[in-house]
Amino acid sequence: MKKFPDCSINNINYQSKLFVCPIPILCIEPEKKTNNSVIFIFNCGLGGTNKWNEFMCFPIFQENYFISYEKASHGNNKNKPSQYRKKTLIELQEVILFVRNKYPNRKIYLLGESWGSSINFLYLKQYGHKYVDGVVNWNMPYKPKNVEKLPFFKKLSITCKIIFTWLFNIGLNDKQSNFVHDKLSQNVFLVRAKKIAGTQSMNTKLPICSWRFMKPSWRFLFKNLSNNTYNFLYIQTGQDILAKKKIVDKLNTNYKSSKKYLFIPSGFHVLTFEPKESTILYSEIKKFISK
Repeated sequence: MKKFPDCSINNINYQSKLFVCPIPILCIEPEKKTNNSVIFIFNCGLGGTNKWNEFMCFPIFQENYFISYEKASHGNNKNKPSQYRKKTLIELQEVILFVRNKYPNRKIYLLGESWGSSINFLYLKQYGHKYVDGVVNWNMPYKPKNVEKLPFFKKLSITCKIIFTWLFNIGLNDKQSNFVHDKLSQNVFLVRAKKIAGTQSMNTKLPICSWRFMKPSWRFLFKNLSNNTYNFLYIQTGQDILAKKKIVDKLNTNYKSSKKYLFIPSGFHVLTFEPKESTILYSEIKKFISK
């Protein structure tokens, strides 16, 4: 996979007053800027890092800005995560305010994949369009799953840690645990990407926090698919193994004609690494920002 052509890549450690450690932010600026160039802030799924995102070759970002950040306990972000949604939303807000200050005259759009979609929807619910112009999300999971086949006692140990963390807000799993992303997407590009930059989840609070995002995010989506209160587009693929069939069927039955929903029958969970489907994704993002 190639790096972004015709653009400059900057890694910034943003020191917020609210967090002990800096938030790592990846800023990719196009060399060929225009008056219509916009900013995309990408919110990756559970375990994603800036090193991972740096190797995503998104054609649409050759003429626009691409920003991503590492959430607490991801990559080089040493801040401790919380099982509560509030801290995750504050972290995203810090990044958005930093970007608005750095590029004050540019429109800002949020992009979200997997858990990042849930975060973006709840951000939109809390802050509305005060700081962002629109949101494009895809493949929001119903609940997180660990696709690795673990022995019984290993699963039992993880379950006990999760219950203990839920009750006392204490993270017990401080060792990096790899996610098998190639099984999530079933795509050879993802296998190569994992060799370039392995992804990790380092704390039991992370899956708990992601669980607490899912249901309210789905409620927000269904509530607002038929009105114009919020400017967003949601994309769902047919081969997403983390999606609940009942929910996808409901989307396709009730909202197939909605301009805020798009169904792609092919494509797996990690849509950004599927060559054919990612081309559709970029095309839809271009249409969305040109409205």
